[in-house]
Amino acid sequence: MDADWWCGWADERGRFSFAGSRSMNLALKAFSNLERYLAIIFTVAMVLLLFMQIVFRYLFQYSFTWTEELAIICFILSTYTSASLAVTRRQHLKIKILHSMVSPKTEKVLDLASNAVFAFVMLVLGKGMYVIVSNLFRYRAMYIASEIPKYVVYGIIWITFYLMVIRLAQDSMKLVREYRDLR
Repeated sequence: MDADWWCGWADERGRFSFAGSRSMNLALKAFSNLERYLAIIFTVAMVLLLFMQIVFRYLFQYSFTWTEELAIICFILSTYTSASLAVTRRQHLKIKILHSMVSPKTEKVLDLASNAVFAFVMLVLGKGMYVIVSNLFRYRAMYIASEIPKYVVYGIIWITFYLMVIRLAQDSMKLVREYRDLR
């Protein structure tokens, strides 16, 4: 079995392909689309919550106290899951000016170095976020209106940092294969 079977880059769209069982393919496909599903769920939830708030406020003259807070939470989570999705699709922020000035091989090396720096930053941020999440859990901090534990929301953000590291590792493996193919 190929050593990098788990990296999951069967095509340009990021779809997984694995020679194993059907259930393994389904699990890998779900993992490859995890960020997209989460971003869609959080964005739709945010829009529905805000729409519901507007309808109730103007038609029924009643306002919920928790919808705005929950919509903000959905917005934040949508932002972080979308950032991980951007990494998966190589659409995260990069300075592309050097790419037009170097050879394709050097471009792959620069992308690999960029991934390494980005992964390092995500690991450092993840370590700091762990301290925040553990303190929120220890002190049982809650959002006031919705009574959602804050460690749940911050925990999802913490997980997205490490998910980005996994996606960067997958992309780096793809870059190495692309570099080999350029020879």
